[in-house]
Amino acid sequence: MRLFGFLSVFFIFFSLTGTSAAIVYQYFDDEGTLIVTNIPPGAKRPVPAPVETHEQETGQTPEKQYPGIKLDFIDDVYYDFYPITAHTFQEAVMGTSMNGPFEARENKRYAAQTRWKMGWSYKLRSTYAIERPYVYVTPEIYDVQFRSDITVLLPVLAEDSSLSAHDRMLWEKFVQGLLAHEHDHIALIKDASFRQEAMRKMSALREMTLEYDPAAVVEDAIRGAVEAQTAKIGHDLIREIKARNDEYDRLTEHGLKPEMRQVFFR
Repeated sequence: MRLFGFLSVFFIFFSLTGTSAAIVYQYFDDEGTLIVTNIPPGAKRPVPAPVETHEQETGQTPEKQYPGIKLDFIDDVYYDFYPITAHTFQEAVMGTSMNGPFEARENKRYAAQTRWKMGWSYKLRSTYAIERPYVYVTPEIYDVQFRSDITVLLPVLAEDSSLSAHDRMLWEKFVQGLLAHEHDHIALIKDASFRQEAMRKMSALREMTLEYDPAAVVEDAIRGAVEAQTAKIGHDLIREIKARNDEYDRLTEHGLKPEMRQVFFR
């Protein structure tokens, strides 16, 4: 009789504990909104979709869009281009203000723009114990991989444009300045300190208490709860990066005051 009682208690205890494992994928737009989950990097997904670039349309690399101009491009960044027709440097600059990317928040066009999304994948392993009416969870997040989709939009002279040697030199400096400014934005987006802070917050998720729902699958409930917490971490991360980029634009007046760059980064 005592053996039966012991086995019954053991069986009940065993049935109320368990483990779960999953791989989670989360992506956020530049406002921090979660836009798609559970899609592996590199797989076909609705958002963020690969950007259709001028390189894909013409088969030309970004370097070939600016013959004779020395520009450094980043390998894992998309570059897209919008054409302008000009015969003087002043016309070229005016063309960027008329045809450049539109920023809805400020109701204004700019000569260049960096568009970005960021996300991560991570592995989740959890142990849990059900003690009604609660589920006590010990999650472990590991193997965190970050991913960013970044596109820089730049102006390019159309084939029917013709600039004098002096104006072409001015145009070259103008484009170099645009690219340097956008690459600063990329440096901020990829700043390791933001990612380290996100990983620190993820690693701090060590204990969770959930309400027990007999109609729900416990493993799914745990995964959903952890995903909700990491989604909040992602939202806060993106908002911090965005605020940093906005401050950079404010201080440099969107690149019009490049001398303020050193002040910002110092």
